[in-house]
Amino acid sequence: MDDWKKNIFVDDRLESYRNFFSDDWGHRMDALVNDAATLRELVFDLMMDWRGAAYTVSFPAQMLEHFRGFAEGFANDSEPNTGILSLVDTLLAKVSRDLHELPAEPQLQRKLREKFVKVAAELKEAQDAVQQTLPVEQLWQDYLGHDVFQMTLWSSLRICYVAIYNAYDNFVGQCTSVACNGERTRTTTRDFKQKFKSAFGDPAFQRCWGNSGIHVARLARHALSHAGGRKTDALSRQSHNFRVEDGVIHVTPSDVKELYSTLKDAAFGLAEVAKHKPEFK
Repeated sequence: MDDWKKNIFVDDRLESYRNFFSDDWGHRMDALVNDAATLRELVFDLMMDWRGAAYTVSFPAQMLEHFRGFAEGFANDSEPNTGILSLVDTLLAKVSRDLHELPAEPQLQRKLREKFVKVAAELKEAQDAVQQTLPVEQLWQDYLGHDVFQMTLWSSLRICYVAIYNAYDNFVGQCTSVACNGERTRTTTRDFKQKFKSAFGDPAFQRCWGNSGIHVARLARHALSHAGGRKTDALSRQSHNFRVEDGVIHVTPSDVKELYSTLKDAAFGLAEVAKHKPEFK
């Protein structure tokens, strides 16, 4: 089992792990279904699942940004003047204990305190002029050197790809079920295609379920969920952009983003048709 590394691939570019959920799409979708309560509930579930997956993919980058914000804020936090005065009083008390003649010289104590305040203020000013920064890219490369972190990236992307597809699969199935007056509907049944077309029409079927992009995603989801992540014969016969090594599919952030882009447009198209049907009001 020591050769596990050869079976994984990790995109080592930090910029690849950025949040890809489109707030603009979310706002447009919400406005579209606002007057269709049943449809709006289904869309809400879809959005929650997709946001969760998008945040998971972007978590490594967000984590480092939060580290940087905290570290730089802590290092560059400007100490208030009360802190300087407290420090000066502590120093003066320490010096007074070591120099026994000092307590008997109030004027000397006052001058010494003024000097301490001036020097401390100068030191603080010099310190504030130098802003500490956390080298995020260096920290990222350090994380990549840890086996557990690499495995987390590789595995989480596969899980998120499946999660995004499954959320859409559920959305389509639920919409078809509502359109069929609550009849239990699964996208894997033989009559699903006919049910969908009867409910929403052939153009909607081609846009939202039957096109090649969604078909490839469906095959990839099957391979990841039911074939140990190995490329199946069915997927091999399709044109796709997955990185495959020794028969193993490696999901990259770009694969997940491409899937989301394809499915969000399909979901919007289905919602556009469904909102006009009385079953979704």
